[in-house]
Amino acid sequence: MNVYLSGANGLLGSSFCQNAYKYGHEVCALKQEEYNYNASLSDLKSRLSNYTDAVFIHCAANTNMDECESFPDICHRDNVLNTTRLAHTCRLLNIPFIFISSTGVYGEHGNSPYYENDLTMPTNVHHMSKLSGEKEALANNDNALILRTGWLFGGSISANRNFVAKRIQEANNLKDKVMYSDPFQKGNPTYVDDLVVMAFELIREKAKGIFNAVNSGTATRFEYVKEIMRIYDETITVLPTEKKFDRKVKVSHNEAAVNDKIQMFTTSPIPHWKVSLFNYINDNREAWTEI
Repeated sequence: MNVYLSGANGLLGSSFCQNAYKYGHEVCALKQEEYNYNASLSDLKSRLSNYTDAVFIHCAANTNMDECESFPDICHRDNVLNTTRLAHTCRLLNIPFIFISSTGVYGEHGNSPYYENDLTMPTNVHHMSKLSGEKEALANNDNALILRTGWLFGGSISANRNFVAKRIQEANNLKDKVMYSDPFQKGNPTYVDDLVVMAFELIREKAKGIFNAVNSGTATRFEYVKEIMRIYDETITVLPTEKKFDRKVKVSHNEAAVNDKIQMFTTSPIPHWKVSLFNYINDNREAWTEI
């Protein structure tokens, strides 16, 4: 099978590129100018007509939450309008369309991990755009697959949004061996390589519709950072902050999700986030001292 991929340089997209061969897939990584709003529809159709037996995995997105809040029109263009046209074009060419969404679309109306049929009440422009992107993908492609994920880690240690690498870099520069982290927000730390496995198994089963796609187990940001340091350097003390971080963008206190549905469609067990985090940190043990 051939995989058209947007966002190939991102945290998740790069993992799709690196792991596709394990499943016998060839990846065609599209450049931004080949699929974004500047590309003509005829050129896009021509570009996506090169392969038969193909799927399109749309990883590209405007993920700068502060920028989305300040410039909602740009966010809408990047995360909604582009998605609409891509899903539509894929439908014309009989190409299944996979849209990477976020568990942030559920909002903050609950305290327990969310199921796919729970209400969606996003609290900021970015997550509103992801929910709108979901709706456009489903409306414009009969074979759309929506993956709601979040708190991604993994990939290159130099990646801009590598949360684990940022925390280890912070630890390397500490003088007093003490870090602070938010105990008020919770979610599912999710390893990008595990998400790729989930995605390819769902694609194999020709699944469509909405699926939560996260590692097993939930954590607060504080518990997440504490586990990172437990694995990386136990001499670092991680303490909970006494109040929520002051952020420009309103984010939900609960971005955790339940994996029950996806486990009905896949055969590989979904690892607990602590297991995958341990493997990721130790597999890159020599590199962490360089950041």
